[in-house]
Amino acid sequence: MSNQRTTLALISLLFLLIGCQPETSPIPVTRTMPQPATPTPSPTIIVTTPTSTATTTPTATNIPPTPEPPTVTPSPTPAGWLVTDWSNFLLHEEGRKIYLLRPGQTSQFITTGTTVGGQPWSPDGTKFIFDSSPSHQTNPPPELAMADLVTGQTSVLNLLNRPNDTFWSPDGRYLLYPAGGPDHAIQIVLYDFEEQENKVLTEVARDRAAFFNLVGWSPDGRKIAYGSEVNDQFDLFVLDVESLAVQQLTDTPDIETIAIWSTTENRLLFGTKDDSEYAFETYPPGAWTLYLVDDSGANLTRLFDSVYYSAAWSPNGKQIAYSDGGQICILDIETLSEVCPLEDTAPYNGYLAMTIEPPAWSADGNWLAFRATGHKEEQCYWLYVLELGPKTIMPADLDTCDTGPIYWSRARLQ
Repeated sequence: MSNQRTTLALISLLFLLIGCQPETSPIPVTRTMPQPATPTPSPTIIVTTPTSTATTTPTATNIPPTPEPPTVTPSPTPAGWLVTDWSNFLLHEEGRKIYLLRPGQTSQFITTGTTVGGQPWSPDGTKFIFDSSPSHQTNPPPELAMADLVTGQTSVLNLLNRPNDTFWSPDGRYLLYPAGGPDHAIQIVLYDFEEQENKVLTEVARDRAAFFNLVGWSPDGRKIAYGSEVNDQFDLFVLDVESLAVQQLTDTPDIETIAIWSTTENRLLFGTKDDSEYAFETYPPGAWTLYLVDDSGANLTRLFDSVYYSAAWSPNGKQIAYSDGGQICILDIETLSEVCPLEDTAPYNGYLAMTIEPPAWSADGNWLAFRATGHKEEQCYWLYVLELGPKTIMPADLDTCDTGPIYWSRARLQ
């Protein structure tokens, strides 16, 4: 009996000591410092705001209620994607899902949403702007968001409206976008990422609401170009960001439809077509002639006559890529010689490249991404990546007809 009492006393003392131990605080878990008790996961891009935490196992005598799990959208990412070199990534949208793609690899899902026009990728390639509005809503709220590929989080931007085009400033501080004003007027707005404030730079009065083309930033970040109708005529204008002075670059009865800043110097490529009541019956309106002009309006140069709907400058500023008669072609600005890399490469020489969205150059100039139809279903435009040196073409790995603009990170251009 004494032995039993001694044993019971020891057990009671043991429970007393266990119950007096201090409570252990939860240990935050990050992707770079996983807990030793669990297997090391592959690096993961998680597009969400809440942060997951790990909790220690409570004692059997004091089990707390199970907390609600955080809302997280895991996106398993192969090792090697989370690197400091963001220049060789292609951003594309397929079926309201946004992916990253490296040539020769499979597309990696990042988040649900749609890509927007302009230049939505940050200069360092680590962030991008996308439309996170729910697709099932008829009039979704203004929910443009920024995805951070380093932290794996998104944040909704407090903009004045829900623009279709956004342009990141070369220094990465501002987001340029158009907002609607009274009487068909357009406001040109800067969103300051540091101050989280919107600043209206100017308001552009228009005679009609049919056309406004925000071209974006000059390479040095000092000027903003746009095309608009003023005095019953469509022309190109340049706004000085510091002084807010506006200069008219063109003064013709033609419509300046396509307009793009050079990637290396303050001059613009633009295309024109005749103004008529049918000028805007198609989208994009298209152009019949391409020109170059300095940001001062000087050195106006006529380049080429054809039918153009979109175009893209090469990273070195010496070439322009576009779709010509369904073929992806490249124009050398100095020699005015045109090369269509796939014209002798079957079956791709029989495809029709998309005209609405321009092809996208990689930052090193070695790759060109574009959409074309003809490979599977005639009504669908699939994503292809062309390596310009050997003229090797790689179809992307996803099959969907619901697509959006494509962008290559421009990190190496900085």
